[in-house]
Amino acid sequence: MEDSLFKNIINNFHQQLGLYQEMKSLATEQLAWLEKIAAGGQETSRSDLNNILLKRQELMEQISELNRFNHKLQEKLCQQVNIEEFTLAGIKIHITDHDYREVEKVLAELGNLLADILADDQKNQVLFSQVVVPSSREASSKSLQQVSQAYREAMKKPPLT
Repeated sequence: MEDSLFKNIINNFHQQLGLYQEMKSLATEQLAWLEKIAAGGQETSRSDLNNILLKRQELMEQISELNRFNHKLQEKLCQQVNIEEFTLAGIKIHITDHDYREVEKVLAELGNLLADILADDQKNQVLFSQVVVPSSREASSKSLQQVSQAYREAMKKPPLT
């Protein structure tokens, strides 16, 4: 097996991890904004929410691109070592213990982070529909409609395919 191919896969996972950490930060920021409004707090600018959602959408596009590239690398690796799919069990005998521990660790971190983001996003979705959607019926603001659309688009895209 080509060692640099596997290193590229690991590096790609680390890049995705960094982007998902940014996504978690933005999901938390979004949740704080929505909770403040839901609690009857002073409404901040809707452009703040719009900016959060647009940043999240941009991150999802970057993550999707990295993920597609990683899948191609994984397919190439699978062909090289003659396994059907990229799994930890399947690649274990083809890599060093150090590399195995590293990929196992980054995948565990990604899984935990994705679970955290999903939990925040479920709360965000409920609050969004309670706080933003009703007021969007009253508002004629095009930017508010764009916020709603950006959020719906972000929720449609899976974080890791």
